[in-house]
Amino acid sequence: MEQMFSTLLEKWIASTAHFSTIELIIARPEYSEIVSIGEEVIPLILRNIHQHTIGLSCMLSEITRVCPVKSEHQGLVKCIVQDCLQ
Repeated sequence: MEQMFSTLLEKWIASTAHFSTIELIIARPEYSEIVSIGEEVIPLILRNIHQHTIGLSCMLSEITRVCPVKSEHQGLVKCIVQDCLQ
């Protein structure tokens, strides 16, 4: 599963590097494939959240059905990472 996640993550990052809106970033099929793996992938998301904070925090929220990011931290990457890791 770790290899599949890494492959999907790399494809997702490469295909979204030029996007500026979260709607386009999460619309990619790789995003949906990662989310469909479910809770098993959470540790892998958390391991990579420093590098791809916004998209991976969206994945985490979608899988857990809980948004770990405090409303006052929206847009603050360091705070988003901390909220997700708590």
